[in-house]
Amino acid sequence: MIRDYEIIPEESHFSCMVDLLGRAGRLEEAKDFASNLPFKPKASIWRPLLAACRSHRNLKMAEFVAERIMKLEPGDPTVHITLSNMYAESGRWGDVEKIRKLLKLSELKKEPGCSWIEVGNAMHRFYSRDMKHTEMPKVYGKLNDLVKQIKDIGYATDTSLVLHQGVGVSKEEQVLYHSENLAVCFGLLNLPTGKPIRVFKNLRVCQDSHTAMKFIPEISKRDIVLRDNYRFHHFKQGCCSCGDYW
Repeated sequence: MIRDYEIIPEESHFSCMVDLLGRAGRLEEAKDFASNLPFKPKASIWRPLLAACRSHRNLKMAEFVAERIMKLEPGDPTVHITLSNMYAESGRWGDVEKIRKLLKLSELKKEPGCSWIEVGNAMHRFYSRDMKHTEMPKVYGKLNDLVKQIKDIGYATDTSLVLHQGVGVSKEEQVLYHSENLAVCFGLLNLPTGKPIRVFKNLRVCQDSHTAMKFIPEISKRDIVLRDNYRFHHFKQGCCSCGDYW
């Protein structure tokens, strides 16, 4: 960059390099690269490595990286949530409970998941297990029918990250009724046949919803584009543009 193009690398370039190494599974190289920069790495340098640790299921390094991010940005609860989810995937429920208690004691609050979709020049917002929208009975009916259809072609609900069954709510319902699923079903009900569904979400799309949306285009005959707080996801023909890395 410096020799051939006279470009001085900036923080964003270093962050991209960590991301590239992480995507390739070269986590130790990414860690060494971030640790030996000519400046003290900010949280934006460590975050791609934490995402890589989750994708490649390296819990030990994730703990190392999370500790550094929490020291730099102690007020951000998303790192705790990511670590909690990794503990859940590993069956370490005691550690999951510790993080949740820590979040409660420190009064760090996770932003509630919200998804929105534009239909008829109006923005429609949905929250997990939402009942406020006037068309919710139709939306839930559509979602339940859709789940039955995609189960017939291979989808299976993933409840591995659900710690407790809610009162009157099954673990399956806790993941099926996430805001992005509700927004997609609202779009299927109200947008013209064949028109792509475009949904935005303020948080990272969950694993179960991501899997479900790879099946939905086959049933609905339309593409789904979801923008979460990490990247765009284009679901088409049983695949996602992110390559299941996000």
